[in-house]
Amino acid sequence: MSCIKPFIFEFAGNTGNTVFTNPCIAVEGLAMFSTLMRDFSSFCSPVSFASANAPVWNAIISDYFTPNWIDRIDRTSGDVFEKFKEYCEMSDCTLIVAPEDDMLLYKLSKIADKHNNLGSSAESVKITSDKWVLYKRLKGKVDLPETSLRPLSVKHLIKPRTSCGGAGIKINTKNKNSNKSDCNCIYQEFIDGIDLSVSLVAGDDINVISINKQLLKDFEYAGAIVPFRLSMKELNEIISAAVETVSSLRIFGYCGIDIVYGDRAYVVDVNARLTTPAVTFKASYGINVGKIIINNFDGKLNLETKRCVCTKLLKTDRNVTGCEELVKYCDSKIVLEILHDKCIKVN
Repeated sequence: MSCIKPFIFEFAGNTGNTVFTNPCIAVEGLAMFSTLMRDFSSFCSPVSFASANAPVWNAIISDYFTPNWIDRIDRTSGDVFEKFKEYCEMSDCTLIVAPEDDMLLYKLSKIADKHNNLGSSAESVKITSDKWVLYKRLKGKVDLPETSLRPLSVKHLIKPRTSCGGAGIKINTKNKNSNKSDCNCIYQEFIDGIDLSVSLVAGDDINVISINKQLLKDFEYAGAIVPFRLSMKELNEIISAAVETVSSLRIFGYCGIDIVYGDRAYVVDVNARLTTPAVTFKASYGINVGKIIINNFDGKLNLETKRCVCTKLLKTDRNVTGCEELVKYCDSKIVLEILHDKCIKVN
């Protein structure tokens, strides 16, 4: 495919949807969007649009990003799907970054599937967007925490069935069953271990890009160590679980698999879309995410890293010394710190 004009759309930062203009949510989307626009613009002419009241217009983004790449539209968030379809039709291909909440990623993917969708199909996204459906699809194929639609008799997490970034997760530490349950939630056994994410790209083959340590605050995403050093045994188990997950779900394109490594590798969530660690890949590996995605779509992916630099990505509302500020929106910012020029373990 000759990709001259890809349409890059990031929902949280490019719409005026009040739910996702929360700074701590929008800033992650803005970081991913600016990374994609930078990387794609190095070899083609990406296009996008944003509502007049979207966070992107009020964010402070690194020098490599220019708002001139984005069309400003005087429309409300209710018109986003109509405008999204227009841009899909006028572009060579489409790449979506959107939350799973309210099945948004699924709804957008249904439209993009008709216009060279560079990511996963709506069919796969529909499965990964609902944590209960995802559990049923993966059961018996990979190791999973015990999961139910009713409270468990062991220490467990209460998770919204559709959400992203760890939002809305609560912990039940009483270790006893309850007759009360919420049909919008799943109840999942708490696994004590290392919180990890695996960044992959799936096409003709399934390629692992990076294994990262997730930094969480009250179960919500707060950053990552990219990459994270593990033993060979741990690496093999984690990679095997992630690849089997992607294969079972028929995911296409970039994706992220969340794993907790305790006594073994437990798959706890799947993101069939770009994930925040990709923001670090130029610094960590010297790779262009846009080229990886396009080459994968064309069946020409040759994943080669130029270097391996351990980086720390932080989502914070404080000033952090020794870090590069990538994106700032209101009081929330995404910053990057170079930890070491080799993969090292960081506690």
